Amino acid sequence: MDQYLQQLLEDLRAAHKPETEFVPPALTEDEGIEAHFAEVERYLSGEYDQRISDVLGLMPEQFPPAERLTPEQMKSVAEAFTALLFSWNISTDLPDELPVEVAYPLLVTALDKKVYLADGGMVTIEFCPYAPWDCPFGELCQCKDVEADDIQEYKPGEDDFPF
Repeated sequence: MDQYLQQLLEDLRAAHKPETEFVPPALTEDEGIEAHFAEVERYLSGEYDQRISDVLGLMPEQFPPAERLTPEQMKSVAEAFTALLFSWNISTDLPDELPVEVAYPLLVTALDKKVYLADGGMVTIEFCPYAPWDCPFGELCQCKDVEADDIQEYKPGEDDFPF
């Protein structure tokens, strides 16, 4: 398994997005605003979303099941995969205290998610559906705290949109 993991880690490093120097296009202010709004419309349409595995050239099947790995092995693959995603301006939203035994399989599922890769900025993959009863984080779910705070602060009739 060690040899396979070394190859997987090499594949993860090789799939990093090459660093390029950003050269802003020579646009007038009006053209720049139009280009910005065109980018926003592409993002909102969802038509230009790409499956992460297609972008990276990696498949979930390339990642060993969590049951076959030690916590240290899961941690090294998870860290390398997170660094790879970050090179493509993709971040993940996982609780800091989440055990690697939970985080690793969740990160692998990210390969099946679709994202819009913009020319600038970051995209965040969220694994929590904002329904504490359906959250993969269990007791570490952070949305239950936010919802409880919002519900306690909201008084019916005070505001039509409490958030």
